[in-house]
Amino acid sequence: MVKKAYEDGCSDSIKELGGCYYYGKGTSTDYEKAFNLFKEANDHVMLMECYANGDGTEIDIDKAYLCFAKTTSGGSNSTLLKISQCF
Repeated sequence: MVKKAYEDGCSDSIKELGGCYYYGKGTSTDYEKAFNLFKEANDHVMLMECYANGDGTEIDIDKAYLCFAKTTSGGSNSTLLKISQCF
């Protein structure tokens, strides 16, 4: 259903589909697909996690930190928790 929404052009579904591939919900885990969808969705929290752990891309702490810097402007508790888990 999420994939269908993505294929139909629903922009909100991009991040959600990335999460499905990242966590293996309803499909097999595919970090590379997830990473590309997170880039398309401009999801800095999940991109930070991918860069920090090498999920779907090479480990790149500098890029992880840049994503960190972009996410901290919002300052939500869930974002800060995810950040603490990466570093």
